[in-house]
Amino acid sequence: MRPYPFILGLILMLSGATDSLRRVSVGPLTLQGVMTIILGVGTLGLVLAKGKLPKFAWTTIPLVIFLVVGAMSCYINLPISQIPFKDQTQGLLVYALFVGTLLLSAGEAYRSPVEPPWYLSQGFTRSAQLSMALYGFGILTEGPGSSGVMGPRSFAIYAIVAAGWLLASAKHKAFAGAGWMAVALTALVAFSFSRTATVICLLLYPLSQISPRDSKSWLRVGATMGLIGLIAYLTFTYVEPIRNRFTDVGDSGSIGAVKVNTSGRDRIWESVGISAAESPLVGKGPGSVAIPVIKANQSANGHPHNDYLRLLHDFGWIGLGLWLASYGAVLVQAWNNWSWAERFDPVSAHVHEGAVLGLLAVAFMMVTDNVVVYQFAMAPLGILVGASIGLGQARRKLVRQMRPLEWMETLPEDVSLDLS
Repeated sequence: MRPYPFILGLILMLSGATDSLRRVSVGPLTLQGVMTIILGVGTLGLVLAKGKLPKFAWTTIPLVIFLVVGAMSCYINLPISQIPFKDQTQGLLVYALFVGTLLLSAGEAYRSPVEPPWYLSQGFTRSAQLSMALYGFGILTEGPGSSGVMGPRSFAIYAIVAAGWLLASAKHKAFAGAGWMAVALTALVAFSFSRTATVICLLLYPLSQISPRDSKSWLRVGATMGLIGLIAYLTFTYVEPIRNRFTDVGDSGSIGAVKVNTSGRDRIWESVGISAAESPLVGKGPGSVAIPVIKANQSANGHPHNDYLRLLHDFGWIGLGLWLASYGAVLVQAWNNWSWAERFDPVSAHVHEGAVLGLLAVAFMMVTDNVVVYQFAMAPLGILVGASIGLGQARRKLVRQMRPLEWMETLPEDVSLDLS
């Protein structure tokens, strides 16, 4: 029996625990830090041990180049860097974990295309249940915003990826209770007081109802999102406690004439932007973003609260471009798989839609938060996206073999096929 599905299932369960592993010390490191090292190196090692990579691996080529550039930058800047070595390598290990889990999951999904892989169907669901139970217990014992069991921000970061999986599963009736789990997860995110994550979870609801080939669904979603925007505006304008949450807590910036609580982000972003301009092409090396962040706001723990700025500062426009190119490539491929599955293969449609929603959620969250340096967010995303890529290619092949005439009849008359 192959060990890879069990490894991927274990990674998902560990991700559901989010940063609660950080509370356990292992020498100079935390258990979460040890797991990041083991999983980051281990998953890439397993990919290399498998030898031949499948054809769909081309989508990650820019990200692999990004990893090589990052490792070289770390080596070159090590003698002069003001950042501890472990902080320099932490982010690179998470990037490596994202690539490693994506390729491992893609390979396993391609190998067994009869149905979605069990480590995803069962593992991701159990992982979400574990995370909800742990944070729900924290809320019951400490109240909203609890940080006793796991950090509220960490839970929210994990939850946006899990929400994409649950909402896609609910739409396609992949398993009973998925819709109620999504509602409960969103409520817990709201009680974590993470504003950005709450908004993203709410936006995922109408986005999950899109059918790629159905123009009417786009109109319905547009109307729904417009209604959500109107309700949000009215709530912000007339409900004082909620407005105060956005305006009166922490450092404030301004959008037009309205003061908005940015939690110091405006000062941090300005400081990071000035520092990044000093080395715009190749950046200043992994983890170096912590230096201008600490100068602007010591309470931010060296995080810029904008991962696009992080990538720009640490790896320059070259690194940021490689990341965006690879991220965009896997998003397009997951979208194409979803569009095809909606028409030909409803068995796997929820996997592809979940991958699209997860990628969009993380892309949105990167604007105001730190996602790409946390293994409990990037590992589940890599597993979900990898399953979509591998399953999409395998199911296409399977459907053509099992139903060639039926499949061909749905194609335009001017399309010719070579099924040899």
